Amino acid sequence: MGSFFRFWLLLSPALLSGAPMLRLTQTVVGPVSIAPATSGPAQEVEAFNAGDGLLNLTFTASASWVTASAGPIRNCSGREGSCIPIRIALPTQSLPGGTSSATLTVRDPNALDAPQNIIVTVQIGGGVPNRLDLIVAPNSASDEAVFSTNSPVMAAITTQSGGQWLSLVLDGLGSHRFVLPYKVAAQHLPGLPEGSYNGSIVLKDSGFAAGNKTPSQQSLRFRIAQNTGPQSQSLAVTNRGLGSLRMTGASASTDSGGAWLRAETTAGTGAVSVQADVAGLAPGHYKGAVEVSTNGVNSPLRVPVELEVVARSHAEASARSSENSSLTPERNQAVPKSLGIPNSRPARVGEAIVIYALGLGPTVPPVASGGSGSFQ
Repeated sequence: MGSFFRFWLLLSPALLSGAPMLRLTQTVVGPVSIAPATSGPAQEVEAFNAGDGLLNLTFTASASWVTASAGPIRNCSGREGSCIPIRIALPTQSLPGGTSSATLTVRDPNALDAPQNIIVTVQIGGGVPNRLDLIVAPNSASDEAVFSTNSPVMAAITTQSGGQWLSLVLDGLGSHRFVLPYKVAAQHLPGLPEGSYNGSIVLKDSGFAAGNKTPSQQSLRFRIAQNTGPQSQSLAVTNRGLGSLRMTGASASTDSGGAWLRAETTAGTGAVSVQADVAGLAPGHYKGAVEVSTNGVNSPLRVPVELEVVARSHAEASARSSENSSLTPERNQAVPKSLGIPNSRPARVGEAIVIYALGLGPTVPPVASGGSGSFQ
């Protein structure tokens, strides 16, 4: 038996006309340590064209402390070919101490894979905390905290009493380190009685002249597209001491944007369910916090929450067949409804090529209920 093949070839006009294709060498900048009341050092990301034509880049930012401009085309610094340097300025003079993030959007109306976002994070006053409080049970347990710097540091560690229970290590490996995480750990030593113990870590040889510092804290981060449903994360609450830990409640608060944050304890577990709802929120960054009440000595436990709402892009299906192609069906024949694609709308820039076929296989009668049929 013979076979009868029927194909539709759906093409995007952007691909036929040789559109540019945007690529970025990185999509995250920072955290960048910046002294209070000053501008941050200029940053740079390279863009290159993986398609045809020319890129024509424009930029928008979710915060006023990030601006960008495109430099002249040059040789790429980390790959072969030509790149456009995206020069990022950080006018952060008015930012308060602590960590702030913003989204820089790179656009080109004619390019595939555009727009794209670059997340920019700064640490005003640096990432080194002024004070750390670590709680350790008297059973050889330990507690730790992490801070980050943009350059290697040397440290002198001392304890006033109790022995060498305090340590500092570089927490991470790799030959290319742009953000260096350091872990401070307190370890209960055998025979060390209950009580409060003080120690100090003196850092030197840093490339950043530290000013006022804000203690870094563990936080929750959400990144949600605009006008989508709520998202949840689970916050685990564990016992670093002795006895039994009991949670008695959880609450949420926000700095702006209304009541987009909720928190509630999960029955039968040591977890708190944290939910972020972006309904009605414009693209941008929002901050809040979750407080967990327990019978622990450090109650209430406060956890910062950061929410980034990003503009939602619209994906659309390609839907125009090439009538002049020898592989296309008869003129004016409809695309099958089972594919859910109307054949009257033109394809749009950025849409993929889709090829599908009907009638593949030998021309044998199909299985039917109450009737019969055949293929030509």
